[in-house]
Amino acid sequence: MSLFGNKAGKRLKLQHQEKKTSLHCCVLLCTNSSRYNSILSFHRFPVDEEVKSVWTAKIRREDFSPTDGTRVCSVHFLPGDFVGPRHLKKGAVPCLFAWNKFSIPTPRLNVWQRHPRPPTPELLPADTTEEEDSVQPMEVTVTDHDCCVTPNTSVVVYELTRENEKLREKIEQLQHQLESLQLRSTFGLQRIAGSDEDIRFYTRFASYKSFLAFWKQVEPAANTKFVRISSANAASGIPHRATKLLLVDELLLFLMYLSVGLPLRDLANRFSIHRTTVSRIITSWTHFLYHLLGSIRLWIPPEDVKAHLPPEFAAFPDTQVILDCTEICCQTPSSLLLHSEVYSSYKSHTTFKAMIGIAP
Repeated sequence: MSLFGNKAGKRLKLQHQEKKTSLHCCVLLCTNSSRYNSILSFHRFPVDEEVKSVWTAKIRREDFSPTDGTRVCSVHFLPGDFVGPRHLKKGAVPCLFAWNKFSIPTPRLNVWQRHPRPPTPELLPADTTEEEDSVQPMEVTVTDHDCCVTPNTSVVVYELTRENEKLREKIEQLQHQLESLQLRSTFGLQRIAGSDEDIRFYTRFASYKSFLAFWKQVEPAANTKFVRISSANAASGIPHRATKLLLVDELLLFLMYLSVGLPLRDLANRFSIHRTTVSRIITSWTHFLYHLLGSIRLWIPPEDVKAHLPPEFAAFPDTQVILDCTEICCQTPSSLLLHSEVYSSYKSHTTFKAMIGIAP
């Protein structure tokens, strides 16, 4: 019993000495101490040499070799590294330091520090002079401690930074998705500009380059002389565009109506406009291109035709034009009079008749 009592006494004495000895964190720029903070836990270096070398490398101290008294405080560990409030998991490694943009949040001031109470009149001396009133109070510096920092609150800034980065990346992805959806939701020249095959299908132009060449010839007159036709007024006299579409997209809509024969409802859905607006655009561009292209000289000078006359026309040297008649199928009109005028017994359908002339 005496031997057991001596051992118990020595153990109690050692524990009492350890409590009196304050522990300090060995990490650079960290001033945590067990003397001023009883909430934090301080941990020895692991016995495993491999894990111990990882701890030493993480701390980044030159010529540093840890001893039995060397400690690392719990501020530098993640919350998932703990089993219970003060026990580390096996293999846990410190990873939160000042050089990887981790900083301990400043503790929140208490109500007395946030709202200092003014002195009561009873405490002021009755014979206060003006000189005493002019004396500035002494500034009292209070040492900030991290008593309120726990393993859970020590990583708040680190987690918020990571969350902000993830949210910023997600916002960029959503912006790209929104731009692609906006491009897909509305039909326009930009959507088919990268495909000459689509240009040929929708406009009958050979390529996007040839379409732009035609648009550059038409654009000056479209910006100055374009007259919008409406059902209320056959010539409204509006010199600028009255729809939300660009003029080049209106031309694309008109060409799609001619080349593909899409109905008004389909064009309205593609360009996100009303069917009445589609009808006005088609009518306006029909009149505009008729007057614009009709003013261009179509006949080649006789001397040029004679200079480039093929050998097959040697017996007819004065030939200037070859004429032919063609028919284009059209919708059946509701009027019986119009139906009788446009019906073709040769095609067995209602057609528009046209005479075409071509230089030899």
